Amino acid sequence: MALSCACGGVVTTDDGPGTGTGGTTGAGGDAGAGGQCGACLAHETCAAAGLCVAASVTVPGFAIDATEVTRGQYAAWLATEPPTGAQPAACGWNASFAPDPTCLAAPSVCQGPGCATHPQVCVDLCDASAYCGAVGKRLCGGLGGGPVTGLDDPTQSRWFAACSSGGAYEFTYGPGPDATKCNDFLASQPTTVPVASKTGCQSPVPAYAGVFDLIGNAEEWEDNCSTSAGASDICHPRGLSFGMGAAMPLCASSTYAARDEARDTIGFRCCAP
Repeated sequence: MALSCACGGVVTTDDGPGTGTGGTTGAGGDAGAGGQCGACLAHETCAAAGLCVAASVTVPGFAIDATEVTRGQYAAWLATEPPTGAQPAACGWNASFAPDPTCLAAPSVCQGPGCATHPQVCVDLCDASAYCGAVGKRLCGGLGGGPVTGLDDPTQSRWFAACSSGGAYEFTYGPGPDATKCNDFLASQPTTVPVASKTGCQSPVPAYAGVFDLIGNAEEWEDNCSTSAGASDICHPRGLSFGMGAAMPLCASSTYAARDEARDTIGFRCCAP
């Protein structure tokens, strides 16, 4: 079935199976945007699965999502009832892709019908990886494929290469700190904002421009876990999050989280191929 999608003013056609559903009301009062192709928003495009997903931006050597995956996009995928049985061994314990409900109820998580364009938080690394695979992409990882070993090496990490404009800058928006660019510095902003709404939070280099919120808003899962044993593997979410106060995130910034952790500060985006 051919699906027509008006995505950011560009009409595209997808002949894949129309398995998506319309926007749904998700946990935490999350009114789903995205949904089936035909209702795509700015910075979205049509995936082969028939869902509106974050548009890919081609940067030197690969492509990366323009934005973090939104709550609306994730809810629309969940509405297709994706099976959990085909996950890699390190995610064999993961019996559900649903966001953690206790995490979603936290006061630091956006609540109400205006949250569909905020980044999806409260999911673990296996949930993020499964979503990316389902829409024909992969969780951002190594430039040569597989997990990242050099977190701050633009020749190894796709995420870091995009954030640092190929290693040129410490901040995604340039060489020096600017508290106005991203949703990171202000402690008075104790939650996420809609993706790409901080328009200055992108590279000034044309080859890397159009990729938003790599620092701030939500931290982002990357395929960089130190082991692949299972739920307790230690991984390094990238970019730090909202409300950091004086600790302004750098592209080199990361934290620690187990593969199975779901936090109110951690989201994700996908890369391709």
